[in-house]
Amino acid sequence: LRRQRQMCIRDSGEIVRYRLQVTVPEGNLANFKLVDALPTGLSFLNDGTASAPIFSAGVSSSLSPLTPTISGSNLTWDFGTLSNSDRDNTIDDTIAVEFNALVTNTSGITDGKKLKNTATANYTGGSGSGSETVYVVEPLISITKTVSPSSNVQAGDTLTYTVTVSNADGNADAFDLVLNDALGNLGSNFNLQSVTLP
Repeated sequence: LRRQRQMCIRDSGEIVRYRLQVTVPEGNLANFKLVDALPTGLSFLNDGTASAPIFSAGVSSSLSPLTPTISGSNLTWDFGTLSNSDRDNTIDDTIAVEFNALVTNTSGITDGKKLKNTATANYTGGSGSGSETVYVVEPLISITKTVSPSSNVQAGDTLTYTVTVSNADGNADAFDLVLNDALGNLGSNFNLQSVTLP
């Protein structure tokens, strides 16, 4: 069983594309099921992006699941009896499915976390498995705030505050970022004139 994913480094909110590919021996495999056990931190995106089963020449199945059955974090594709009638031993005969998983913003899914995803092919008389790992990266957000002028101010003067938000980790985007500035602590005489965004 071979697993593939697009990249090995992801941050919360990003999507990982997985491909599960099984090399199929000649003959029939009864009760063939492909099960992917998503770890905590990855969730299946049931948004129509999962592929239908991809069969190489000579490979077919009695059932053809267009999407997996979902039970908790387990994804199951039930193919019934899987058959391979191709007799060319120089070429691997395969079946594959592809799907997207979302890196979730949940407790414990922090910078450097390893998310190991394991898939297993089960059938009457045997099984096989394969794993891939993605590494979580997180943005490194910093905020600076300056005011001009910063001294010798009087009532009626206009103060210009500049708030700069930066992300020191160029490999991790910050999703759904919200900036709050508590202007109320400037006192009752403060009057907001305008806000300018870059």
